[in-house]
Amino acid sequence: MNNVNQSFRMSRIRSTDLADHNALAKTEVCIIGAGAIGSNVAYLLGKLGVGRLVIFDDDVVAEENLEPQFYGGLDVGERKVDAIADTVMTTVPDVRITAIPTRFEADQVIDMPVLVSGVDSIESRKEIARALMDQKDHWRYYIDGRMGGNILELYFVTPDRIRNYWFKLLEARPLEIPCSARATSYNGMMIASYIARYVAAISKEQPLPEYLHIDLLGWSFEKGRLQQQSAVL
Repeated sequence: MNNVNQSFRMSRIRSTDLADHNALAKTEVCIIGAGAIGSNVAYLLGKLGVGRLVIFDDDVVAEENLEPQFYGGLDVGERKVDAIADTVMTTVPDVRITAIPTRFEADQVIDMPVLVSGVDSIESRKEIARALMDQKDHWRYYIDGRMGGNILELYFVTPDRIRNYWFKLLEARPLEIPCSARATSYNGMMIASYIARYVAAISKEQPLPEYLHIDLLGWSFEKGRLQQQSAVL
């Protein structure tokens, strides 16, 4: 073990009541989308001590990504998955990252216990949900992070609740937000912090709310469960 890895592992002693680092080191998380949410999630999960990350995104870093997303000027023109993988592994050498420079499609084979969505459209979420419904035995937890301006939302889904999540998607409508008000540096980092908190709670097998709604403009916070659905898929 090199000195950097040893230093990171020693530093985590101060958070043993917040996360089970032995469990996290064995945990694999798939991050779908490496934009404002996914890039920040990758960085935070790496620092948290998650053992392996698999990151999907087919986009490259553009100048307009630099403020809201976890990229720097030298990353412009690079594939997002490669840029964030390099950043995380430089900071946390003991994390293993598989960077996949393609979109996550509905027929994608799932073999990861934890999946995180950081995509930016309802249609992309439906693609992910179709894969989750078809392969319910291949995953345990799905975390869907969303943001629009100062509104943040998070959905926590287990295989037995995927149908409820699907019907919620069918009801969803995109927020109408001007381009100049969609995101800034703190939006993505805040929702990513909640997602990292969820992963830490999973490591300690703690109960979690299925739904969070955070309004940073009105300073309000809601939590709850996904509504039961009786319809048959």
